[in-house]
Amino acid sequence: MLKSATLTFSFDDFSLGLDWSGAADKIDRKSLYDAKNVVLTPYRTIEKRNGSSLLADGSMGAYDVRSLFEHVKVDGTRLVLAQSNTVLYYLNSGTWTSLKTGLTADAKLSYARHRGFTICVNGTDANFKIRDVSVTAIGGAVPTAPTTAEGSATGLTGKFRYKTTAYRSSAPTLETDGSAASSAITVSDKKITVSYTEHSDSQFDRLRIYRTFDETTGDTNDWFLVATVDNETSTYTDTTADASLGGAIPETHAKPPAAKFCVLHKNRMIYANCPSLEDGTSVFIFSEVGEPEYAPLTNYQYFDRSDGDEITGVASLPDYLLVFKKNKIAVMEGDFQEWYTLSPATGCIAPWAIITFVDKVMFMSEEGWKITDGRAIYDVSKKLTNILQAGAITWPSRLDYSGVYYPIKKQTIFLLANQGRVMVGHALTSLYQDVSREDTIDEPYIGWTYFEYPSPYMVLTTLGMYTDSDGISRVIAGTDTGYVHVLDNGTSDGDFDIPFIIETGWTVLTDPSYKPVRDFTSLTKKLRMLNVIYASGTTENRTINVDVDFERDTDTVYLSQGAGSYAGEHAYSGEIYCGGEGIYTENIPLGSVCTGRTFRFRITGEDSFVFGLRELNCRFRISGLREGVN
Repeated sequence: MLKSATLTFSFDDFSLGLDWSGAADKIDRKSLYDAKNVVLTPYRTIEKRNGSSLLADGSMGAYDVRSLFEHVKVDGTRLVLAQSNTVLYYLNSGTWTSLKTGLTADAKLSYARHRGFTICVNGTDANFKIRDVSVTAIGGAVPTAPTTAEGSATGLTGKFRYKTTAYRSSAPTLETDGSAASSAITVSDKKITVSYTEHSDSQFDRLRIYRTFDETTGDTNDWFLVATVDNETSTYTDTTADASLGGAIPETHAKPPAAKFCVLHKNRMIYANCPSLEDGTSVFIFSEVGEPEYAPLTNYQYFDRSDGDEITGVASLPDYLLVFKKNKIAVMEGDFQEWYTLSPATGCIAPWAIITFVDKVMFMSEEGWKITDGRAIYDVSKKLTNILQAGAITWPSRLDYSGVYYPIKKQTIFLLANQGRVMVGHALTSLYQDVSREDTIDEPYIGWTYFEYPSPYMVLTTLGMYTDSDGISRVIAGTDTGYVHVLDNGTSDGDFDIPFIIETGWTVLTDPSYKPVRDFTSLTKKLRMLNVIYASGTTENRTINVDVDFERDTDTVYLSQGAGSYAGEHAYSGEIYCGGEGIYTENIPLGSVCTGRTFRFRITGEDSFVFGLRELNCRFRISGLREGVN
């Protein structure tokens, strides 16, 4: 048979991934028209994705998992946080344990870490923070104003007023702004009794009492420390001379308003989209340097508050703070030095699908996936036009989208919960620009595939990351029944096999080495044999369908591991090594029906074993020419 089919056309490079930018007969041979439940590898091969397993056996109840985050305790221990219904849980020795209750069910949390705390905001409930497994408010309300009374003889002379602050004495310390002032009291060589009220926030263990200098001398607006007392309702007797007073009262320790989004930028916490403020959905407030709980309202910037749109997310790069709206992006450059609009037409619609790399940010716009470095915007979903035009990304479904970066696979993973699909972008260092590196140049390229998980067993609702016992960052996903799964783990999804599809576009078989023919397009070819080089962990058949001249399933054949395994140079497909499951080469004869001008190939399977495709070689001849020798 080979003597009559000496021409070869090879699919040996799958690096471009999916091409859904048009018709299946218009795509590059390195692209695929279907790539379900498979991943691209740095070796230009393609392999079936790994499975998934439960992170914890128990559920948080029959509710959607709304958000996931990894909290780091002071001692470095890492805990997975999961928001479901009105409760924020943490994973405690394999059990989901309630950490905070009373949250608004549909208000998805945004998180950021700083100085041993995890900052949590959702724009509806009061901002809060987590330290170890203790939850407290961010910042604090000012205390009740103190009152004063004249005391016994020998003490102060003059006119004075008092304020109090609430103070946390344990590191990192925290102090509120001053209370309202007491009424002025005038005394002559008398003690002053200051009455103060316990602050209701238990994170404050102390109160601080401040006083003016003698206001008869003209100093009426400066306040200085008199004493630090226990946080309780009691009195303090003041006899402290002006010259012995301590430091000035804080004036920039206002707690931040409830915000929908937060991010740490240049050692300041950014609180963006603050609905309780006037025009607050277009404002972001920045904390004092190194003090995420101090955010005076003088530290603010509006982003086009007259346009009627709200801020939809924030992201931090070393030199740029990016602030997104639905259809525009603004940038704060440097240390809050320059504020400009990066794009008046492209924005972000998915706040929880913003992925930050060292020098770039990837985000979802209404037009698809984009990458920006703070100066330019690149489109990395040009090959996904068909699904974008079909409504895969829409503004009404914005809360259904989430995204993470998976470092060990160099994958950007985006959940489209409204579609029941996970889009996987592969940034392959050996092929194209790696968007996670600092030295990237020119326009990056992302090769796409997609995952689907068994429904109703795994209806995914959100993505997150956690660090496993080996210190490796892993992708986790919440479901609509309160479970959390570890993705890329094992070879099945629980008890479910994993179906996969690898489908080429329509291809005119060519062989440049055959000199008598310059243009193969109009010629009829007889496809006689497929040579497949693949890795497999099972002897079960995988199906290969051959389509001819736009007719589906013209011929169907099977991989059966009929030939022995071999270990050639770079005999590797992702995690599949020869000597483990094995690399196979197999020649599969085809029937005479495989005669035509254009061909398409589809490899499918559904099982709980690994599979990796290295090459698909097509042996053919031109119809009517049997010698087939150059």
